[in-house]
Amino acid sequence: MDSDASVIRDALRTDKGLERHAAAPGAHRYDRHAHDEYSVIVVTQGRKLLRIGREEHVVYKDQIVLVPPGASHDCEPIGQSDWAHRCWYLSPGLVAELTNQPAARTDALRLETVVAKPFFARTLTTLHNALSDPARASDDQLSCRLRQLSLLADLFGDAMGPDALPARGPRRSRARAHAYDAALRDALSNKLDLDALAELGGVTRFQVIRDLKAAYDMTPGTYLRDLRLRESKRMLRQGHALADVGQALGFADQSHFSRSFKRAYGMSPLRYRQSIQAT
Repeated sequence: MDSDASVIRDALRTDKGLERHAAAPGAHRYDRHAHDEYSVIVVTQGRKLLRIGREEHVVYKDQIVLVPPGASHDCEPIGQSDWAHRCWYLSPGLVAELTNQPAARTDALRLETVVAKPFFARTLTTLHNALSDPARASDDQLSCRLRQLSLLADLFGDAMGPDALPARGPRRSRARAHAYDAALRDALSNKLDLDALAELGGVTRFQVIRDLKAAYDMTPGTYLRDLRLRESKRMLRQGHALADVGQALGFADQSHFSRSFKRAYGMSPLRYRQSIQAT
């Protein structure tokens, strides 16, 4: 895997494709959701139970979790213990640059889910903390960003397998699920209409539920909510007004939008906007 500094500098100069977030110690619980980006999560305190797809993992301090785009997951503390983490979200385009992989392939890289690399974990955490300190000089910030991307490139290179993730479920079921996905994305503000999806797929309402569960590990209602939340992140990054985002995406009111966003991502929409502006 080539992690040449010029590639990393190009990534810094053009589209960063990278967000950083953090969760302070607490008994955090996150609803089932997915991201459009690759997620890199370092547990910095305590331990948590992670469910990704149909697998369960207990993740401890100084372990790293890698979640590919579109992979549904949720997590909760073990017992009532507090835990904390640092997160990085990398666009597939950035991962393609860092791993020298064709962009079309990075949406389906086979990765380890839980990586036991304490040195990587502690170093990434140190860099995350440094980059969150606005008092640092710009030259020092740039050095930290380059080091951060270099470590992430090495991490993906080590965790990457030679084959794409296997497609799940029978071919016809997957094709129908992709059609439902496209239909839902085209009308995110509309209420869920199982009858319309069933007509689209030429199947029963119950088969729609089975198709989406097999393809995305979510029920139709959960999947639609997740698509709305993922779109809300894009809208917030583009500068749309908070009050307009929830309304445009079909949430009942601003409170419903904020509550759903926080239960999925661990922060309010306002806090998310502030964090990406500071990144």
